[in-house]
Amino acid sequence: MPWERARYDRVAALYDLMEWPLERLVFARLRPLAVERASGRVLEVGVGTGKNLPLYPGGVELTGIDVSPAMLRRARERSHAEGGTRDLRVMDARDMSFADNRFDTVVSCLVLCSIAEQDRALNEMRRVLVPGGMAVFLEHQRSASPWVNRLLRLAGMVTGPLLGDSMQADTESNIRAACFAVNERRTWLAETLRLLVCTLEK
Repeated sequence: MPWERARYDRVAALYDLMEWPLERLVFARLRPLAVERASGRVLEVGVGTGKNLPLYPGGVELTGIDVSPAMLRRARERSHAEGGTRDLRVMDARDMSFADNRFDTVVSCLVLCSIAEQDRALNEMRRVLVPGGMAVFLEHQRSASPWVNRLLRLAGMVTGPLLGDSMQADTESNIRAACFAVNERRTWLAETLRLLVCTLEK
């Protein structure tokens, strides 16, 4: 959607700096867990500034999409700096132009939590993934603890106007409802972060 593109274009130059504390303390440790299983033709949905690009195993054919051209420019700079070549495209996760059954692996890191209409994005991921293909989701979600949720709501008062906030969405249930069978589930920080390694059931 245009407002989402404008929001991320606006913060792209400072995005990595804004996320630096959480990236250093938490996300940098979890990203390798999300991408290390990727194989074959890989689609990363919401590639952002390309933080995952150096972490992928060798030999994968990697395509990354993002709704924000400014974020993708940062990702291309990162890809060139490491000497890699990636197919990076401006594209909305809810309306992909790829053919059906195009990818062997789909990776989504900290993306669904900021996408309106999660069901549409998940349906598109399902469509472009081969039957029996693997999808890996590293996502924010509500905590099992009401105290943690209160803290998240306070944090959302700051981050929401800049980046949007759908922390209250029941992301894991939406993933399961989209015909992804969860084979591995790991959680951190009172279940506010969840890594789901899934197989597509078509």
